[in-house]
Amino acid sequence: MPIGFIPEVKPRGILLYRLIKTVQPAQVQWLHDTVRDAVPEHDHGFSKHIFISRKDGRTRTLTNEDELVDSLPSKFESYELSNYTFEEQVNMFRHAKQVVGLHGAGLTNILWSNDVTVVEIQPERMRGMFYEIASALQHSYASVTCSDRSRIQADSREITRALEHVSQT
Repeated sequence: MPIGFIPEVKPRGILLYRLIKTVQPAQVQWLHDTVRDAVPEHDHGFSKHIFISRKDGRTRTLTNEDELVDSLPSKFESYELSNYTFEEQVNMFRHAKQVVGLHGAGLTNILWSNDVTVVEIQPERMRGMFYEIASALQHSYASVTCSDRSRIQADSREITRALEHVSQT
C-alpha cells in the first residue's frame, strides 16, 4: 500500500513529516488473492463465527471479554490469534462468516475472508483502517465505539445489535 509523507510546518519553522497511509482497493484485493492462493487450504475445524480475543494482549484489553463472548450466539468461538501460525490464521479466516474483535492487528486477518460480516470494537480516536480494508473487499462492517483506549469495556448489547444489523445488510 502506498505510503507517503506530508510535510508540516510547526512553530519556529521546524519542518516535520507526518506519515500518511492510504488503502488502495486494488492493492488490498491483490494481497487477498495472492495470499489465499499461496497458503494451502486445510480444514482445522475452526468456527466460521470468530471472536478475536485480546486476553494475551499487552495493550487494549477488554475488561469484560468473558461477558461479551458469553453474550454472543453460541456458534461463536473465541481465539487468541498469537497461538496460531500465519497459515492457520489464513485458514481460520478463509471461510469466516462473522468476525467480532477489538481494534488491533488481529483484525487484519479479514484480508483473507470472502463475504464476511465484521464488527470492530473501536476505542475513540482510533484510525478507520479496518473499515477501509472491509470496504475494499466488500465485507459488511460495523463499528461500536468505546470511550477508554486501554481498559476497554464494551456494551454486549451494542455488539449484538451491530452484529444483527450489519448481518441483515
